[in-house]
Amino acid sequence: MSTALCHKLQKLNSIGIMFFHFVELRQRELDRERQKREWEMKERQAEEQRLADEERMRRQQEEMQLRMHHQEEEMRRRQQENTLFMQVIFRIGT
Repeated sequence: MSTALCHKLQKLNSIGIMFFHFVELRQRELDRERQKREWEMKERQAEEQRLADEERMRRQQEEMQLRMHHQEEEMRRRQQENTLFMQVIFRIGT
């Protein structure tokens, strides 16, 4: 084999090796980018879940406070009725 041909083959071999390394590097970069996107998506989902949980808790607290308020109002109403009833009973008895 001629020296010129050997040099050309060595050069082609070097180019092939460089291309192979370039492809490997690019694959690693793409993999890192994919992992970053997945991580960001998981973080976004976790944040959305946290916000949804906070909103659910806020609504539950509001509903509980509303129920308590209604119960207090009902208790006041019944106490007033009882007071009036007792006044009527007292007047009838005297």
